[in-house]
Amino acid sequence: MTSIRRSIVSYTSSVMYCRLAAIVQSLVVIRWMEPADLGVWLALQLITIYGAHTHLGMLNAVNRQLPLHRGREEFDRAERIENVARGSLSLIMLAGMAVVAVMALSGMGSSDYGRGAIALAFTAIVTLGVEFHLGIFRSRNEFGRAGLAGVVNATVIVAGLPLVYYWRYDGLLWRVALAAMITLAVCLGMNRWNFKVAFDWRETRSLIRTGAPILVVVLGLAAFAAMDRTLIVWLLDEQAMGHYALCFAVAKIMKMFPTTFGQVFYPRMTALYAKEGLSRNLLRRCVQASLLSVAAVSVTAVGAVAALPWAVDRFFPKYAPGLPALRIAIVAYVILSLAAGPTYFLISTMQKRRQLVALIAGTATMVVFATQFAPRTLEGIAWSLVAGTAVYISGLWAIVLSSTLRPRVAT
Repeated sequence: MTSIRRSIVSYTSSVMYCRLAAIVQSLVVIRWMEPADLGVWLALQLITIYGAHTHLGMLNAVNRQLPLHRGREEFDRAERIENVARGSLSLIMLAGMAVVAVMALSGMGSSDYGRGAIALAFTAIVTLGVEFHLGIFRSRNEFGRAGLAGVVNATVIVAGLPLVYYWRYDGLLWRVALAAMITLAVCLGMNRWNFKVAFDWRETRSLIRTGAPILVVVLGLAAFAAMDRTLIVWLLDEQAMGHYALCFAVAKIMKMFPTTFGQVFYPRMTALYAKEGLSRNLLRRCVQASLLSVAAVSVTAVGAVAALPWAVDRFFPKYAPGLPALRIAIVAYVILSLAAGPTYFLISTMQKRRQLVALIAGTATMVVFATQFAPRTLEGIAWSLVAGTAVYISGLWAIVLSSTLRPRVAT
């Protein structure tokens, strides 16, 4: 038990390091890059955001099935699932690399968008291998190794800043591709260079059936989180996307708090659910997590609003046109901090699928608001983010309250 706790502490520390490194390096990149070039980069990141889920749910199944069978001491069964998943994922990755090769040979590399699409498609494919190994490490309670993989990736990203300084946009592409490859190599080394594969169509279909429902929810979360980025690509241009970069940087800071507080309260909520079911005590813990989160985010938001004009003028003058949208987006980040309790409440009570309804409602609200009601400006995108986030959070709390005030069997 002591070793597990030590691994979890190590993993949590690694996650915090990775987040802080991501925040620092993103601010440095914004400082160096021209808004239009950075806008192209930020738009193309949609490839990695969605490309990370092209495993058809198999990685979600691995994350679920391996700990289950290891917990039952069915080690042969766990190894079989691991090998089949590795084989099937290898085929997906090979197919993806073939597509990347066709893209490169077609002459796409002659344009900024083309080079970026090739590099980020390559990165998304390599990242599938990284995520597969992270699932294996977590299933074995090897959280230290999982955390180390994240630290390696974050460190390479930071160490690669000179590439960005000297080559700007192309430096961004080389850096992200190198970070993915080095991280995968480290994961393979930590897994003792295990390349055992098995091919079993029946087992593969079983993994996809198991993981697909989870994948749908995860994709819903990804779509919701990336919808402001998607709307800018759809309705505006790369210059506007670049000016919005400060919103993404501030969002990374703001989103640390609900995740941190939620993770602290998650074990307590899980224990309460196991002991009392959907009780008012469980609701109380959920409320406490969100209140602490919103308090921390609100204080940070007030400080940000006060300091941003000076900071933008002093360090990021080229991004000043994005400041009005950032002030509006901060409202959305404060509202989103109320998700700290409900998000982990739904995990504890095994109601993640109900979250999908709230995600769809929030995402649809953003799209409708941005296209039908808000002006087609960065400020309009930011207000659509506020509207969609408010609907999503309202949906989460409706699920929580309906579960605990009118107890029923969890689904």
